[in-house]
Amino acid sequence: MIDIKFLRENPDIVRENIKKKFQDAKLPLVDEVIELDAEKRATQQKADSLRASRNKLSKQIADRVDGMLVLPPVMVGYSGHYDSFPFSLTLSYDTTTQVIYDLIESVIRNGISHIFLMNGHDGNIAPIEIASRKIKEKYPEVQIAALTQWWVAAGNLLPKDTFEVWNGLGHAGEGETSIAYYLFPEWCEPELATCVIPSLPDEIDIKWDFSELTDTAQTGDATKASAEKGKKMNDVIVEHVVKALQELDAKDWKYKG
Repeated sequence: MIDIKFLRENPDIVRENIKKKFQDAKLPLVDEVIELDAEKRATQQKADSLRASRNKLSKQIADRVDGMLVLPPVMVGYSGHYDSFPFSLTLSYDTTTQVIYDLIESVIRNGISHIFLMNGHDGNIAPIEIASRKIKEKYPEVQIAALTQWWVAAGNLLPKDTFEVWNGLGHAGEGETSIAYYLFPEWCEPELATCVIPSLPDEIDIKWDFSELTDTAQTGDATKASAEKGKKMNDVIVEHVVKALQELDAKDWKYKG
């Protein structure tokens, strides 16, 4: 067996050894293996880069809030409403709720009683609410704050003319796509951006399956997205959450007026 590192660094020696054994038919395999190794290493670098880039918003917040610890993200939550589209990975509502509950309880067992939840997925909003309420029933002394819809909060906090369509809303719409362009440009393909604006009533909550809203698994207008808008969203969310957490810390998370 040939060590891949030796082959990578000494391909000519490997080729010469193959010739000495009169196995010239195997010579093309040297280049094939070197090429596959290069592809594997490039893929691994991309994967490592993606892992390192997780929690980008949360890390910016933690850098400015004394003593704040950022835990690894939960990468899969509830996405049953997207199941009409290929490769939608989902946990059940009950499982998602229990995962959130168990993680919060684990943190509490380690002596942490002030907890901030940063959510990045609409399907997790209800499980976060239920898990947090259940935690408060069992651990009333624990304080929990959450930003469950940063994509809505950004639109509310920024000037009203920041977004061109639907106040930036949508699944991979103007807002979400903009922040992706800013935080993860290497993973974006702007040429594939689409625009789908569902016809929904004001102030009435429709309990939809996503296939009832769009044929592309996207809503809103991603064609209006830009990294510049994404930076504005990033900055306003970070500023808002940092300010809120610092104010909570200053009053020891006591809310009574």
